Amino acid sequence: MAMIREGIRLTTRRSMPLLAILLFAALDSGCSSQVPALIRKSPDDNPPLQPVRADVDAFLGRSVRWGGKIAEVQNLETETGIEVVALPLERRGRPRASGESDGRFLARIPGFIDPEVYKEGQLLTVFGKVSGQTERDIGEYRYLYPVVTAQAYYLWPPEIYYPYYYDPVLRDPFFYYGPYYYGPYLHY
Repeated sequence: MAMIREGIRLTTRRSMPLLAILLFAALDSGCSSQVPALIRKSPDDNPPLQPVRADVDAFLGRSVRWGGKIAEVQNLETETGIEVVALPLERRGRPRASGESDGRFLARIPGFIDPEVYKEGQLLTVFGKVSGQTERDIGEYRYLYPVVTAQAYYLWPPEIYYPYYYDPVLRDPFFYYGPYYYGPYLHY
């Protein structure tokens, strides 16, 4: 009987590190981000939109990570063109909803993108290569768009802001005195 107890104790001591590693791996995989790695990490030499707009030929084939608000989604036969109003990006790649735009760019994504899912005004980040430029109209203005052939893209879920909640029971010292502001003894 003593040998069985000793065997169980030894087995338990040996399996604890393995159990800890498995538990850590399960927790780590549960907390992993759904944002693609190409979107989370900016290329080392990520050029801003304005210099690329000024001279697209100098930047052909360069990797860029740009993002902003979707202005229009146009499905073509083999690809989808998404017109994006560029916004500055946060460190993890999310466009800042309130920011000044450097202009617009056109993201070409292979396949079909549903315009009901990728709606106007939603935030999108694109990683890809500069593949040229195209000219389109914005109202009556002729605009030159840099074109990015997307290798990865991410549609950001809307951020939900909860209003400040005021709890009168925990924060108002006069709550328990009913309708009288100064307590039950100081009213007329």
